[in-house]
Amino acid sequence: MKEGLLCYNNTTERYSIFFYSGGAPLDLHCGDAFWVQINKDGEWLQTHIEYDHDEKEWYLPGIGFRIDHLKAQIRD
Repeated sequence: MKEGLLCYNNTTERYSIFFYSGGAPLDLHCGDAFWVQINKDGEWLQTHIEYDHDEKEWYLPGIGFRIDHLKAQIRD
C-alpha cells in the first residue's frame, strides 16, 4: 500500500497522487481506481477519477468536484 495526497499536477495537467514516501507522483487517467479518506474519522472509500467535459473539471464519482488534497491510497 502506498499513501499520499491527491493534487492537481500543473506539469501533466491532470490529478496525481503525491506519495508521502517520495518518488515520482502517480498521474491518474480516467477510470483509474484508488482509495480516498473521506472524513476525519478515517473512513476510506474506493473510487475512481473521471473528467466532466462540460464543467471542464476532474471529479470522483460520489465525492464531487472539490477533490484537492484528499488523502489517497493505492492498495496492492
